Amino acid sequence: MDTETQQKLKSDYYELLQYFEEQQAISNLSQINLKCSKQEGEKIVLAYPIQGLLKYHGMTDPLERIAYFSSISLNNGVGATITYVHLSRQREKDILILNGTKIDVSSRIYKRVLQQLNLIRAMTQLSSKALIISRNVYFSDNNPNTFRTIKEKGLGTSASAGAAIATAIMHIIYPNRSEILNNPQIRSIFARFLAGSASRSATGGISLWLSHPSAKSLESFSLRLDQLEDRNFLNEIVLFTIPLISELKTEHAHTSAPNSPYFQKWALQRKDKIIQFIEAIKTHDFKRLGELAEEDTLALHAISMTTGINDYILAWKSETLLIMKLIQRMRKEKKIPIYYSIDTGPTVVIITLKSFKDFVFTELKKHFPKVPILISKIQGAPKIIEPDSHEYSLIREDLLKFRHFR
Repeated sequence: MDTETQQKLKSDYYELLQYFEEQQAISNLSQINLKCSKQEGEKIVLAYPIQGLLKYHGMTDPLERIAYFSSISLNNGVGATITYVHLSRQREKDILILNGTKIDVSSRIYKRVLQQLNLIRAMTQLSSKALIISRNVYFSDNNPNTFRTIKEKGLGTSASAGAAIATAIMHIIYPNRSEILNNPQIRSIFARFLAGSASRSATGGISLWLSHPSAKSLESFSLRLDQLEDRNFLNEIVLFTIPLISELKTEHAHTSAPNSPYFQKWALQRKDKIIQFIEAIKTHDFKRLGELAEEDTLALHAISMTTGINDYILAWKSETLLIMKLIQRMRKEKKIPIYYSIDTGPTVVIITLKSFKDFVFTELKKHFPKVPILISKIQGAPKIIEPDSHEYSLIREDLLKFRHFR
């Protein structure tokens, strides 16, 4: 990316920042003392995966997870990551248990989590080591009382994992500091250290992650866009998730995307698209919201497919294309307000309105009887889970199985 484009993206960032400052939606983080108040403790957190709406690829700082430009996503209630974090000074090294398996310290997943922990430790002067027991789950058959482990690609679970870990650690190390615990910017930064999109999972609803190519760590954070007056509008939106398994790695897409000849143009359009998206939320314009999400899906994948003959990504499966065509037909022929969004991978998330839910579900089952079709709604920020809650059952067996590490 050339210097002129980087300067324009930085200028776009500050224009958006000024808008939110005028709305009094932003804290001056440089004035908050982030030194931890406590070194030890335990918490359990449930966080939701994201679905990109105005997406991103490419990072100028892979360690800090700083993106070239800003992005928007929603928190998808199709599933969750539930995570137990125990901090102790007596522990010699960090331990990660994921989906019932102890993760080797040499694995890519462990190194990503260690990176998040080390960056949080550096920012907060935390010296204890962590035991993390985490599980990614779908709510099976659209029933929150049953669940299964997530294996499919393109479901935003790295985002929910980062948000869950960040939220749990904050509630351990800042037990009586409401100015931090109630600050979504700080939570989003701690979450971002695992995955960029975790920044948005940490704030919930429909969220904007603000970033630019030369952003410092405290400048790259997320804000929730929907307000109390928008809740009825969001409650009318229904999500259909059609999960498809893939071996694709998002990291590959981040490194290859800037090689596309279309990448810079995509980036330079982002500020205007964000302004349009904010207006669509304010005016409850579902049609424009859906159009922006679908258009950006096509742009993202066009970029992934044009990064060079030996490096491009074809993320879609045959089912993906057939679902895309069915959505297009329903919109044109049946006049249904229905749109799709596809992140890195073949999984499709369909966005429509509650009044069309039954018809859409029937059509999807008729055309795709063998694939899972999960119905959900937009969900909020991560939440603390207490041992007497229903959600605790999602991780109870793991806590018992690995209690010797505690």
